[in-house]
Amino acid sequence: MSDFEKKIRNGVEYYTIPLLNNQRIKTAFTTRRGGVSKGHLSSMNMSFTRGDDEQNVRENYRRLAEALGVDKDKFAFSYQIHEDNVHIVNRNNFKIGYKETRDLVRADALITNEKGVTLVKHSADCTIIYFYDPVNEAIGLAHSGWRSTVLDIAGKTVKKMTEAYGTTAKDLLCAISPTIMECCFEVGSEVSDEFQKVFEKKDETVSYEYKNPHVNLVNAVTAQLLNAGVPAENIAKANLCSSCRSDEFFSHRKTKGECGLSIGTISLV
Repeated sequence: MSDFEKKIRNGVEYYTIPLLNNQRIKTAFTTRRGGVSKGHLSSMNMSFTRGDDEQNVRENYRRLAEALGVDKDKFAFSYQIHEDNVHIVNRNNFKIGYKETRDLVRADALITNEKGVTLVKHSADCTIIYFYDPVNEAIGLAHSGWRSTVLDIAGKTVKKMTEAYGTTAKDLLCAISPTIMECCFEVGSEVSDEFQKVFEKKDETVSYEYKNPHVNLVNAVTAQLLNAGVPAENIAKANLCSSCRSDEFFSHRKTKGECGLSIGTISLV
């Protein structure tokens, strides 16, 4: 069962998170449907780095902004490096706009209390984690592939929000996006060994019931959020596998890299 809800507005198909949404917060996780990109990027590719025509990507963002009711010129990006850097977004230290380039700040998590800004994280199997502090009016978004997960980017984002905004973990509302799930995330021992080192309940994050080890990113991220102090009832889960549903989501694993990127977004309006 999914805690995410599918929406279709002006032809744009995306998922949103009822637990987090209110008059001040808007969330989305995009699907492949509703854009203008062509071929293996069809049709809602949200990345400028996958060989797409820049105008196609810009149009996809314009359509999403219109569907969500957010400012099309205030999407905030960073360059994702599969590490644990958490960056504070404000109007003085961060480029806000469409263009996603490698000269942007290198960070896999973004936090802000700036109204009107939409945080963006890209995915084609990796987990996107949403954070909303309704008490201090602050938001966060983290890209948590397996490397960032073993580095506990979830816990470090909670800590950074606490330092920057006075966030208390028990007040946080969080969500875990569509991602490659255990059924499809076969890994080598170099990956499974890292999870075995980090997680106390090893059997919940790595399964050996398959020919090769399979990692469960949803369980891993959930454990880290709980360890950081977020209540279980405050964590929404999409429970949707990007690889199994590669007709709906972009999946790097399923298509051997021949795909576009979806995005998770959260806006403080």
